[in-house]
Amino acid sequence: MTMLAKVLELDQRAPDVSQPERGAAYQNLYNQVHSEHDAIRNSYGEARKRLDEQKFSEALAICEEYLRKYPGHALFQP
Repeated sequence: MTMLAKVLELDQRAPDVSQPERGAAYQNLYNQVHSEHDAIRNSYGEARKRLDEQKFSEALAICEEYLRKYPGHALFQP
């Protein structure tokens, strides 16, 4: 996220006038990554909540869902 934010900042400071669509592409990529990052963070919070409620199968289902999308993601490892 930090690197993408820096790319956006640099593009805003000195846009590529020969390829102005690049700025929009960078912004779209940032928006997609940011949205998925938020979804991961929220799902992790939900999984932790389910663990606290001792709803282990629900917590495991959330973790498995994100591990299918992002194998090896540290937040969702059992």
